Amino acid sequence: MEPKRQKHEMRLKSDPRDWLERAQRDVDLAKIGKGRAKYRECVLLCQRGVEKALTAFLMGRGLAFGLTHDLGLLFRTAQEDAIDLQRFAADVAWLGAYQPVMPSVDLKPPEQLPAASALDLDRALMVAEPLVAWARAQLDAR
Repeated sequence: MEPKRQKHEMRLKSDPRDWLERAQRDVDLAKIGKGRAKYRECVLLCQRGVEKALTAFLMGRGLAFGLTHDLGLLFRTAQEDAIDLQRFAADVAWLGAYQPVMPSVDLKPPEQLPAASALDLDRALMVAEPLVAWARAQLDAR
């Protein structure tokens, strides 16, 4: 167990821009996958991109939080310091349905997530793209 904690601690100490880059990569992969009709997997990539963008924001602000895949917790924590996040609230809550959860590793395989359509992926991208851009703007402003 100790090596896992050290690994997580190392990730938490990394540069917020690294997390933002990972967030952008997830969203970019979701756009690529859209043409391949892998909707559920691509919505999950958008969810993970939003999760990483919020992590980058929180790290950039020096706010305390634990390493988590809990999108709701990350959003609420970020919202305490950024009132303008409210515009994303409903869509982030919707994306939370695609939150991966599994007791041992905190991840759920994509086939156990809700089904997704092309419209769901469009909605996920309409959340993820502006939220990643928002997080980038917040980091750039510091």
